[in-house]
Amino acid sequence: RTALLLMLASWLGGCDAAGTVCSREPAACDGTFGGTDLYLHGRGLGGNVPSQLGRLTALTTLALHGNRLSGSLPSQLGLLTALTTLYLHGNDLGGSLPSQLGL
Repeated sequence: RTALLLMLASWLGGCDAAGTVCSREPAACDGTFGGTDLYLHGRGLGGNVPSQLGRLTALTTLALHGNRLSGSLPSQLGLLTALTTLYLHGNDLGGSLPSQLGL
């Protein structure tokens, strides 16, 4: 879990190397992220969607809209079987949603 949180923190640019100082919501850098909603919209994020997001299996909402994300969604997002809300608009994503998503 700590490695995943540090990956999210580096993607957001909101935590120090020890993962203890957060300057932006929603980063939970102390290893306690157990939330069900992750809002990363409008943060200027670019590149591919990290496959590690699939490890946040309790997520019910994932908001990635309004960024510069590109490529295809990783198949690991199919592990988010509790997901009920997914916002992806305003990016340059291609391909299809993982079939395991029950949206």
